[in-house]
Amino acid sequence: MLELDFSFHPADAHPEILQMTAAPQIVATNLVRPFRWTDAPGLHDLMHAVGDRGHRAERHDLANFDAELKLPRVKPTSNVFVIEVSGGVAGYSSVYPELDIGRAVVTIAVAPDQRRRGLGRALMTRALERARSIGARMVHVPATAGDQASGAMLQRFAFSPVRHFLRMICKVAPSERKGLDGGYEIRQLRSDEASALAALQNAVFAGTWGYSANTPEEVEARLALPGRGPANAYFICEAEKPVAYAWSHLYHDANGLIGTVYMTGVHPSYRRLGLGESVVSGAVRALFESGAGQVDLEVDSQNILAVNLYERLAFTRRGGTFWYELGLRQPPWGQGSRAQVRGPGDQTYPRPALGPGTHP
Repeated sequence: MLELDFSFHPADAHPEILQMTAAPQIVATNLVRPFRWTDAPGLHDLMHAVGDRGHRAERHDLANFDAELKLPRVKPTSNVFVIEVSGGVAGYSSVYPELDIGRAVVTIAVAPDQRRRGLGRALMTRALERARSIGARMVHVPATAGDQASGAMLQRFAFSPVRHFLRMICKVAPSERKGLDGGYEIRQLRSDEASALAALQNAVFAGTWGYSANTPEEVEARLALPGRGPANAYFICEAEKPVAYAWSHLYHDANGLIGTVYMTGVHPSYRRLGLGESVVSGAVRALFESGAGQVDLEVDSQNILAVNLYERLAFTRRGGTFWYELGLRQPPWGQGSRAQVRGPGDQTYPRPALGPGTHP
């Protein structure tokens, strides 16, 4: 998922209890235009002004940001839209296609001094048009837990909250565990193992809510990003066969160096053997040894086994993200008083495999 921010005025209320309101008045969208590469510095500045993600404030430089925009599937000149005010980027929306699971992930941000002027509605309208045009059956949007304004705007567009991911933080390195039994070994990822990582990750998360299968090329491109390379990824192997993994990330925020468990999981045939706890504790300990002041991750709140595992490793709950859904089976706004929406009860969500994931 493209890690762009969805950020509005935060509040203490929970968005999932907000009531549906009337369809929004659509403002003129002629101010919204496709992203140009010359917009990258302005978009980068906007993301720093609002926070790189709703729940995380990563501080990446412009070169790193440019590399993220060039990741496969991002295609910013087709899937990112901006509003320019007085020569600066005042807001954007992005559409990240995950058509193998029928969805597009939309993220939006508006500069703090440009809010409450209808820019967010215009950007959302353009993003929904793009999602329809590429054949997405539904749109998912993340919003920070407690962000009342975001929840209110999304529900005016007939989105419904469908999933809650917890953010968890660890401030103490786990103690070193004894060696693995049964012929298993833990080791760092090698530089030529992007395909092996993609295959294991896809096996781990197959059928999990919100997971779109990754290609080896996509994994290789993400491994090339600063702080996410093979040195920050670990396999547990049985006779050289990868059966569990943890892929982490080091980045700077306003408080210093932060570690993130980016993705982790165990192959379905090797679960309940303690491998998940072993690989996560090893990855977290390595992040602290690299200078991280704390380590965070995200995990589906319905994945009780994973939540319990992280709590055993001294992770504590600290906010999270609500995911909102809109089914694209409805007519455009203005052709009816209220759209038909696929609600949470219209789909069965399997319990996720072990791991926080950014897919999420």
